[in-house]
Amino acid sequence: FAFNLMSTYPRSALPASAIIFEQATRDMQHSKCDCSLDFYATFWKSLGATYYQMIGKGIGDVAAHKHRLHYAWGEYCRRVEEGYIQRTPEVRKDVEGLRRLL
Repeated sequence: FAFNLMSTYPRSALPASAIIFEQATRDMQHSKCDCSLDFYATFWKSLGATYYQMIGKGIGDVAAHKHRLHYAWGEYCRRVEEGYIQRTPEVRKDVEGLRRLL
């Protein structure tokens, strides 16, 4: 899982990707609304993946990225556990993998 993340985006696109996902997650609701917005819990997973790649490639402030990565993936796991998105076997496997990395 972790090794596949390292090659997903080109190095130059990572800071822009982080900004986009940060803005999207800032604008999200903070509690479950039982509407289509709940599905966007996956944005936190993507934000964490972006930080993970930035850390691995040595882009920017690695210490700050580690802090943000823990927050983003922790928030994704919380939202999955609270039922924002359906816990399919694939989603469960993702959460287990992320919890091990955290």
